[in-house]
Amino acid sequence: MSDAKSQVVIGIDTGRTGGIAVLENGRIIRVIEIDDSQPLKQMVAVLWEYTRTSDDVEIIYEKPNGFMSKKASWWAGYFEATCHALQEWAGSFIPGGNYKLRAVRPQEWQKFVFTTTAKKMDTKKRALRECRRLLPYVNTTHDGCIDACLIAFYGFQTSRKI
Repeated sequence: MSDAKSQVVIGIDTGRTGGIAVLENGRIIRVIEIDDSQPLKQMVAVLWEYTRTSDDVEIIYEKPNGFMSKKASWWAGYFEATCHALQEWAGSFIPGGNYKLRAVRPQEWQKFVFTTTAKKMDTKKRALRECRRLLPYVNTTHDGCIDACLIAFYGFQTSRKI
């Protein structure tokens, strides 16, 4: 659990097989595979735990492009609306439950974390390779969790520059 002086970044891959990663003071401390039957419950539990105990919390979620199926588009919209609703809810009902919310396009965080421009390599394989390079202690092969970890890493690195 975080203490009052910690910086917490929660990265969310909003895909149907997405993930949530909690990075505290530069280190991933928790990775959750999103269960598509109860994503709201999982997000509330993570927010409840970390927004109550840290003064510096940022949630950064992936906002996909418009190039997707109807189902994928609905899912991404659902997650974005959920993030905004939770921000309002947290500020009202969780003592000290204020946090920053930021959306990031896949191309933006990928450009930041990918070291090569190998266009022929699949994005999922590149993400796995970069996660192992940047966060070697993270033990997951679930692509939503890998993306969530890299999104949290991106959020941590870029929030220090803002």
